[in-house]
Amino acid sequence: MLRTTLCTLAALFLSASVLVAAEPKGGKADKPYAATIVKVDAAKHLLIVTTKTPAGKDVEKSLPIKAGVQLPDVQLGSTFTVVEEGGKVIALRPIPKTPAAAKTATVKQPKPAANDPAKARLARAKAVLAKADRAARIAAKMDKGRATALQGATTRLAQAKTAAAKAVQERDAAIRLARTKVAAARVAQGQLIKAQVAKAKAYKAKVRADKFAKAKATTAKAAARHVGQAKAALDKAVKGKVAAVKKMRHALHVNPTKSPAKTPATVKQPKPAAKAPAQTAIPTTPVKGNVPAKAPVAKAPAAKPPTARAECGKAKVATRVAKARLARAKAVLAKADRAARIVAKMDKGRATALQGATTRLAQAKTAAAKAVQERDEAIRLARTKVAAARVAQGQLIKAQVAKAKAYKAKVRADKFAKAKATTAKAAAQHVGQAKAALDKAVKGKVAAEKKVKEVSH
Repeated sequence: MLRTTLCTLAALFLSASVLVAAEPKGGKADKPYAATIVKVDAAKHLLIVTTKTPAGKDVEKSLPIKAGVQLPDVQLGSTFTVVEEGGKVIALRPIPKTPAAAKTATVKQPKPAANDPAKARLARAKAVLAKADRAARIAAKMDKGRATALQGATTRLAQAKTAAAKAVQERDAAIRLARTKVAAARVAQGQLIKAQVAKAKAYKAKVRADKFAKAKATTAKAAARHVGQAKAALDKAVKGKVAAVKKMRHALHVNPTKSPAKTPATVKQPKPAAKAPAQTAIPTTPVKGNVPAKAPVAKAPAAKPPTARAECGKAKVATRVAKARLARAKAVLAKADRAARIVAKMDKGRATALQGATTRLAQAKTAAAKAVQERDEAIRLARTKVAAARVAQGQLIKAQVAKAKAYKAKVRADKFAKAKATTAKAAAQHVGQAKAALDKAVKGKVAAEKKVKEVSH
């Protein structure tokens, strides 16, 4: 009896404490309503319930549990009155019994037999076992969810590793390509500089060739002018010679007694003696002052006119001189023409070289521009690939962190499942002990009843 009384008082104390904890603390609560409990997610502080709409349809919704609120232990599928405050659950109240149930509850029950404590112990053990089984199922479900999450995190980590490796490979390839293009651009720039230098040299050589050609052309013109002058002098000398010959023939025709063999041109004539100048008397007139008197000037003898034969000789000499001068002028002209032709050929070669240098310079400019463009594109591609590799590395780090979290959650879920399994085993042991105690109490009761009958007999 004492044990039964103590168990009843303990049950009343626990139910009173649960009802007190379920009452809302402070604040104005919303209008309560009835709902069926579907799931209690303690990790996320969520309460999943189903309610009836005015049309009679079941609607499932998730309600957050207010921080600091302790809800009573409920069985899934049971109906409670949900009390909310600001959209959050603050209490769960059991629905009161119907009047018929209350009436039947007031009916006097027979006094408990001697084996009632064993039955109560068995009932409590069964309740604990049911609760432990339910917790074990929830823990197993959570463990399964954590395992699925861990598997997903592992898969995402493997994908992130593959993507990061691919991004790094593409980044390295883009960097190598960019380096190659930079080197090619440098080579193209060097070739462009060489082409510019070659063009400058060819241009200078062309300028020098032009100047040399102009100088040689000027020399050739001067030589041609000299040849013209020599020809004119030769023509003049020939004309003078012809005139002197005509004059000499005319003189011979007029005075035929003179033999041509004794002309001054063929026979040396003795030089006439130089005549002494006539002595003039110096006047003895007195000198006025310091100025002497003027002396009389002696007149030079008049020169004899040249003979026709001398003029003919002079004309012949002039003709020979003119011919020699013309020959020299022609030689100079030929040399100048030959030099002009050589210089013209050199000038043509310099012009061809300049044209080739200009063409190569244009090609080098095009190649350098193309190389610079490819270099810039390669650099932009390398920068893009580097940024993509950084993003992939960040995603890989996130995936590693997510996998670590999932692994920790899986470990916690395993520990929780093991703990709940251990609790379920302990509850099963308690149920077995309670059954054994009940069987022992029943056997004791039967033995006591037999003994009472024997005593009464």
